[in-house]
Amino acid sequence: MRNHIVVAVTFFALAAASQSAWADEEAQIDIRGTQSGQSNLKAPLGGRVSDSGEPVDFMQAIVNDVPQGPFSISDGAFSFKTPKATSVDLSYYPPAYTNFYAAGGGSLTLTGSIFGLPDGSPLFTATFAPEIPPPYGAVTSAFVDPTVDLVAFAGLLTITWTNPELLNALGIGDFPGDGDGSISVTRYRNGDTGSLGTLTGFTLQLDGPVATPEPATAFLLGAGLLGIMGRRRTANRAKPSLYLPRFLGSVTCQRARHHPGAGGNVGAP
Repeated sequence: MRNHIVVAVTFFALAAASQSAWADEEAQIDIRGTQSGQSNLKAPLGGRVSDSGEPVDFMQAIVNDVPQGPFSISDGAFSFKTPKATSVDLSYYPPAYTNFYAAGGGSLTLTGSIFGLPDGSPLFTATFAPEIPPPYGAVTSAFVDPTVDLVAFAGLLTITWTNPELLNALGIGDFPGDGDGSISVTRYRNGDTGSLGTLTGFTLQLDGPVATPEPATAFLLGAGLLGIMGRRRTANRAKPSLYLPRFLGSVTCQRARHHPGAGGNVGAP
């Protein structure tokens, strides 16, 4: 009974803490691009997906629920390479296939000129996120249908760095510049003109600085942690937790229009 009382007091104390001290700040940055003609996007069967010099055109942002932009990006381009493929699915309409990338790693860099930055300035860097524990599995995949020149690549990113000048221009210069993200790159052949085209999209979710709690709030948090620890000691073992990134819903491989049901399964191993 004592432990239940401690937990109840703990949550009451945390609820009474100053909300301003724990206010969440966040920024969402969307970057888009299009290209006509052949691109450098490559996704060989069972291999790494790579691209270089893929253009991006503009950026817009939502900072603490306030829209900003769109802003033009001059000479914007990105390059990336995924880690090695961890599995391949050949069950959908061969010779089409889907590569899955369950291991984190690889690299991505986006460059361009915006907000007065010189041409070729790095704007952000990232790696590819690792798999989510079962039942979700790989969160990065590439569906390829060579019969229609289709490559549909999508995945989750771990943002490792964002240019401080870009953050300053958006009014979030105190943000650390790391966070989560998603990427989608689709190369297709236009059914009417027969020409190739590539559509690109990025979404960056950057978290604001961790607020320094006021003394009273810090005391309440300390009491809360002690209460939680006391409660957990009475359990035989800790329950497993499940981490579900905010971008999971955006990670789907597009499918060939004339192949209903073709495409990758994000939950595949």
